[in-house]
Amino acid sequence: MTLDPALFELVAENRLVQKNYSLKQGWNEVMQVVLDISVCEFYQHFIAQKATFSLVHLEQILGHTNVKNTPWKKNIMVINSIVPVSGVPFISQTNCIKTV
Repeated sequence: MTLDPALFELVAENRLVQKNYSLKQGWNEVMQVVLDISVCEFYQHFIAQKATFSLVHLEQILGHTNVKNTPWKKNIMVINSIVPVSGVPFISQTNCIKTV
């Protein structure tokens, strides 16, 4: 397993991550939830273009700014946002492009 150096830093600095992640074994299961919704309802709430809790909303909750996305086309959506970074000299944010 190849580990990103940023993950080492995150594990060293964050107690919550320390409780849920081991450098040797990976992530620990924190919780398992059974959602009482159908596949169609899940799609409408989380995946659809106008979803109530879409991937774009998640980006905003994570503190990303200037979040823009393309409409779903051939099962692909592109999300472009500005993401805060730390530990990198001379910059405090960077552009992030996600293809989902």
